Formats: sequence, structure tokens, C-alpha cells
Amino acid sequence: MINDIIDVLNNCFDGICNGEVVIGLTQKVYREQSENVEYFPGVVKPDGEIILVDVDDISSLLIYHRVNAMALSYSQRSSSGYGDAKIIEDSIGLSLISIWDTRKLNVQHVDLGLILRSRFPQEIKGIKNIQQALIIPVSVNMNNKQIFESEFSLSKQTLLPNFINLIQINYNIQLKYDQQCMKTCIDC
Repeated sequence: MINDIIDVLNNCFDGICNGEVVIGLTQKVYREQSENVEYFPGVVKPDGEIILVDVDDISSLLIYHRVNAMALSYSQRSSSGYGDAKIIEDSIGLSLISIWDTRKLNVQHVDLGLILRSRFPQEIKGIKNIQQALIIPVSVNMNNKQIFESEFSLSKQTLLPNFINLIQINYNIQLKYDQQCMKTCIDC
């Protein structure tokens, strides 16, 4: 379900520039190299294979998403009394991380933030068992060092080349769905 929403979002970011790479939902994974442990964002495929996301000088623009938190709540569907189904209204907090090479995509942090923000849809429709999926951009972090240290913890690389920039757009997905429909939707 969340991957379906991220896929729709990613289609909105398609075509920003040549050489862009748009990846789905990542999570923090680690790898051991000799005696060192590094944490990276990675896409965990259904078969367990992990595709690591890393800073490179090949892509002009790299975009991926990460779940940060989830807030949960209920609301009654109607006031008719006994037997009313509960509607769940959850809010999922995510970050869109974008890494770009200014030699290939000559754009400032603020400008890329505006370009990306303008491509966020207000609502995504057609997701199975979801009555409503609102997309709400919340804030933008433009601090390269802070984003890098958060995303690539314990990395041997401590400084980025001056032509690599990062931006983090924090956003919420507010979902509304029927509790009964979701209980039977494990395989969605």
C-alpha cells in the first residue's frame, strides 16, 4: 500500500533532468567492512536482497524516500449507533531525500526545493482500500552535512565533494481507510 503511494509520487518527479534516478522507499541498513560498520539507506526487495543507496558522481539527481514516524487515530463513520465501523485516519511522516551533482544539474538548494515541492500532488487516488491519501509537504532541510550524517551514519566518508548537494523534504501522508477493509488486506 505505502509502496503504491510512493510509486505514484515518484512518477511526479520523473523528467526533472537527464540522468535522474528515482528510487522507492528505503530503510536504514548496515554493512560491515573489515572492522567497520556503516549505515546506509537501502531498498529491501521482497526476496531480502538489499540495494544500497550511495552518493555517486554518475547520477545528476537521485531521489528516495524514508519513513520517519506514524501517528494513529480513529473517527466514527456515522452517528447511527450500534455497529458503526471505525474509520482510521493515520498520518505517516516521511522524508524525500535528494542528492544532486551541481556539475550536471546547476540549481541552488532553494530552487530544487521549490521544483520538487511543486511536483507533490495534493491527493493520490486509486490506492486499494484507501479512501483518501493526502500529501502534505511540511518542511525542507538544506543542510548538506546534517542530512549526510543522518543518512550515512558511521560512514568513512565525512566530507562531501563541493559539487554534491543534498536536500530533505519532510512530508506527511494522511490516510483515511475503513478498519474492516484493512484487516483483510494483508496481501495488498
